[in-house]
Amino acid sequence: MGSAVILVESGGHVSPFSKGILAQSLTAAGIDAESANRIARNIESHLIGQSRSQVKRTEIRELARQNIEALIGEEGAERYITWRQVQHGREPMVILVSGATGVGKSTTAAQLAADLPPLQSDLRLRQEVLLGLAQAMVAAQGVHKQTGGVHAAALFASTGELLVLREDIGRHNAVDKVLGYALLRHLPLDDKVLLTTGRASHEMVVKAVRVGLPVVASVSSPTSLAVQLASRLNCTLIGYLRGQRMVIYTHWWRVLAANGHE
Repeated sequence: MGSAVILVESGGHVSPFSKGILAQSLTAAGIDAESANRIARNIESHLIGQSRSQVKRTEIRELARQNIEALIGEEGAERYITWRQVQHGREPMVILVSGATGVGKSTTAAQLAADLPPLQSDLRLRQEVLLGLAQAMVAAQGVHKQTGGVHAAALFASTGELLVLREDIGRHNAVDKVLGYALLRHLPLDDKVLLTTGRASHEMVVKAVRVGLPVVASVSSPTSLAVQLASRLNCTLIGYLRGQRMVIYTHWWRVLAANGHE
């Protein structure tokens, strides 16, 4: 995880981080002025006393996301702020905080799924296998046991075998690490399950479908856009997978009851 210079894009212009510029960018993207100023103040307070070239990119990203989610909800965070990695002089990593995202207020599931064919996997999973995944993931979360403050993502075989687990302060980063592990090792994914500790976002569904993963599950809830996308793309989306319960939001036919029936 490299260090990052924090830049803000507003009105097509890129500037070094400042509270005012970030607030203007968020306001231009549709967040009310009071909320935008509060978010910018919180981020500025976090940066005070630190060398901004040494701030970890995941720190600033998660801080902004947490502040926006607290004020306008998770889907608002996904719509109003995005992150891009660019080259800037000699700095190898630059995060550009932008108020102009690719998912605007009028973006629909149909638009997001336009270039993605529905999954063709006919995978079936036993209910008892799915109900055991969360416990297996918790048991393997070493960093979470020490800190209590990180997310995890895990990839499971259809038998319930844990194949890989990664932890990160950001739930999206944890998912990216797991998918990267699988892709680099050319693991077939059309019979695997992705489980995350964070809310299942539309971004996670898109990533899963792109690599051929037919089942995305979370110990938390999915966003409404994630449900719409999963439904369109033939992806089974499961939420609240904890203990002996779960909620199957889309394509329930993949889940077999204890007697082997759908």
